[in-house]
Amino acid sequence: MNNFIGGDISINQSKRIVVIGDKVIPFHEKMTGNNITTINGESYIDGYEYKNGEWKRTLKALWYMIF
Repeated sequence: MNNFIGGDISINQSKRIVVIGDKVIPFHEKMTGNNITTINGESYIDGYEYKNGEWKRTLKALWYMIF
């Protein structure tokens, strides 16, 4: 499955991009796209969360990756 759409977030694994609204955001260099979770309009990919304009490794994102 190459695309996952939840709300106004579109994730394309083959192109390694996330589209939030009209912004196209490339994956972090360490993200593979193996684990993708979208909850309440927020995207969590491989233990990373997009916050304040950059991908950050957060405890919340790690939690969604593990469980």
